[in-house]
Amino acid sequence: GKTPLSYLPIGELASGFVMGGLIVLASYQALTGVFDLRALLWALPTIIGVGLIMMTNNTCDIEKEVEAGRRTLPVLLGRARARRLYHVLVFAWLAAIVALVAAFFPNGLLVVVFMLLGCIPLLNALLKNPLAPAARIGAMAQICGLNIALGAFYAAAVFASTVPLSL
Repeated sequence: GKTPLSYLPIGELASGFVMGGLIVLASYQALTGVFDLRALLWALPTIIGVGLIMMTNNTCDIEKEVEAGRRTLPVLLGRARARRLYHVLVFAWLAAIVALVAAFFPNGLLVVVFMLLGCIPLLNALLKNPLAPAARIGAMAQICGLNIALGAFYAAAVFASTVPLSL
């Protein structure tokens, strides 16, 4: 259309859903030969993580977004409320991983314990970040690092679920 998604307050949701959800769903189908919508549910942590990458950038660049005439979600919320939503989404991300592993991959719950303990330093740094222009490079590194760590732990939990509890 005439207005790109980057000018609207749905960019985080759209990028998270497409890159974190639909690409995962398509990959699952290509690798297994089965179209299973559960793969979209299992991709929820990835959807949130990808959306947070976009939200990190947009929150740090609120001033530039206003100048460009973009009405992103952080522009509409303002930095303080955008940071609060950001923090809620970070905890929702963790909760989604825990809930999905518990519901679908219970043998992987031990990995989740290590994930929560191992990610404390990354989470602390990210949650302390002001998401301001001067902190943009650090914030992007933090959210990308957390995406990698949580993704790896989530994958390890799914993989561990294939190992029987009793040997």
